[in-house]
Amino acid sequence: MPIAINSTNKEIHDLRMKFGCSQEIMGHIIGVTGRTISRWEDEQHEPHDLARRQVKELYKVLEKMNGIIKPGTEKEWLNAPNQALENKKPLELIEQGPEGLREVLRLLDRLEWGIAT
Repeated sequence: MPIAINSTNKEIHDLRMKFGCSQEIMGHIIGVTGRTISRWEDEQHEPHDLARRQVKELYKVLEKMNGIIKPGTEKEWLNAPNQALENKKPLELIEQGPEGLREVLRLLDRLEWGIAT
């Protein structure tokens, strides 16, 4: 029986769509399987507390992108090689773990401050 609608379930789906990644990749980023992401999105289960914290951290990237990256191009920016990241894709760095996430946030900070990258 599906659980009652939970904003986090919808947030995970929306976040995944904005990041332009599969359930498998989002699962890897959060630390669960793609099947678990599917269950959360289908409202069969609720994300655990650690996953909820991870989702909040990922939303920081989207919040930081607001006003820096042209609206509607966030998915493309996250999935394109970036010279300032040694031609790595921001999403690839985020997928590598907390340090990769921090590196992407630092790049967004530099862009926000107008520091050449």
